[in-house]
Amino acid sequence: MAVAAILVGCSIDEPSVNAGDFPFVKEGKTWICGITTYEMIGDTIIRGKSYKKLYKQNVDYYGDNNKHYFAAVREKDKQVYAIKAKQRKEILLYDFSLEVGEFFTVKETEKYIIEYKVSEITHLIDTKRTMWYMFYFLNHQIYTTGFEYWIEGIGDLRSPFYSIEDTSVGSLYTCYEDDICIYPCNLVDE
Repeated sequence: MAVAAILVGCSIDEPSVNAGDFPFVKEGKTWICGITTYEMIGDTIIRGKSYKKLYKQNVDYYGDNNKHYFAAVREKDKQVYAIKAKQRKEILLYDFSLEVGEFFTVKETEKYIIEYKVSEITHLIDTKRTMWYMFYFLNHQIYTTGFEYWIEGIGDLRSPFYSIEDTSVGSLYTCYEDDICIYPCNLVDE
C-alpha cells in the first residue's frame, strides 16, 4: 500500500498550457543580457497595486557592481506591466494573450513607433511554453524580414526589458527561475 501511495504521488502528468503556468513575474527570477543582469527581489505597492521590484546590475562595466532599482513589475491576465524607476507611467511590457495577426506597441516616442505583429504561435516541445514569432515594424512599416521572439514567462529574446531600456543591453543569454536555468538550458525544440 505504501508503494501504491508513492507511485500515485509521483505520477507523471503532461504539464498543462493554461494561463499562469509560466509567470513572467516571480521572486528571484533572473535574466542575463550581455553584461547586464536583471533580478526580481522583493515587493512594493504603487497606487494600490502589488509589484515585484526589478533590479539591474551592469557587471563591472562602469566600475559599479551594485544592483540598482530599475522598475516595478506586475502581471495580470497574461499581461505584464512595468513602472520604470523615477517615472509614474505604467507601461504594458507584454501581452501573452496575443493572437496571430495582432500588433503590440513595444516603444513609442515623438519620432518613432516600434511594433511587433504576431506571425506565428507555437508550443516548445520540452517545456510546453508558448512562443510568439513576430515581425518588427517601425512607424507602421515592416522593418526587417527577420523575426522577434517572445517566450511565455521569459520574454523578448532580444532583451526582456527592451521596451523600457534607454540603450541596448544585448540579447538574452540566460534566464533563471528558482536557481534553475529555464533559458536556453531546457528549451530544446527538437
